[in-house]
Amino acid sequence: PYLAGDAASGAFDLSENGTIVGHSREAFGPDYAVYNAVLWSKKGLIEVIGVLDGRDASVAYGINNSKKVVGVSFDFVWDPIFLGYTWGDGRAFIWSKTTQIMDLNDLVVDLPVGVVLYVALAINNQGQIVTEGLNEDTGKTVFAVLTPLAD
Repeated sequence: PYLAGDAASGAFDLSENGTIVGHSREAFGPDYAVYNAVLWSKKGLIEVIGVLDGRDASVAYGINNSKKVVGVSFDFVWDPIFLGYTWGDGRAFIWSKTTQIMDLNDLVVDLPVGVVLYVALAINNQGQIVTEGLNEDTGKTVFAVLTPLAD
């Protein structure tokens, strides 16, 4: 199912307790369709995760049994080769009911200079997060497993 007024949805992960995450998206308009990261309960209820400040859209890719959700929040940018809008300037996020949506780039203690985490792909029950990013200084793609610090 998708949000009222939307045209499609996609699911990407399922927790052991039956909660699903993915996105709901509007019908494609003249420019682009807005994506909203969502989670579906076992009862079929849909909760919107939201977007990071200053971003246009979001997609959720992973969830753990504590209902912590990870994904990407991004802008749409004009692609002169494709002659249309495409995803750009993504930022990896983590979400929970108590903290809401947060940029992982702001939370990582030892993120190397020049590295931007642009998508979080999965989260396990220990809170470890698989991310993909870009070293803007070298242009190389980087992958990392983030491990939460003990409280």
